[in-house]
Amino acid sequence: TFAWAGERWSVEPYVQADYLDEYGPPSGFGDRMSGVEIGVPVYRRLGGLRLQLAGYVTVVPSGYVRDANGSAGGSARRVLPWAAAGVVYERE
Repeated sequence: TFAWAGERWSVEPYVQADYLDEYGPPSGFGDRMSGVEIGVPVYRRLGGLRLQLAGYVTVVPSGYVRDANGSAGGSARRVLPWAAAGVVYERE
């Protein structure tokens, strides 16, 4: 976590990797890497509220997972950028 301005602002970057290890996944390592996600949430504290604005990129290296996503009506793309906004109430 990186914070500034008396901790009213903060950034919490992260990286997450997902690996298929159950439900009969394919045998090759490349097809088991179901996703690598990089996220950069930015937070602004306003009293008991914490506002969040975040940008993310998910990379789906597995062709097996992309095909399964596409067959289920989702995106079959390799790179999926997305964003989120939220409000969290925290009791002080």
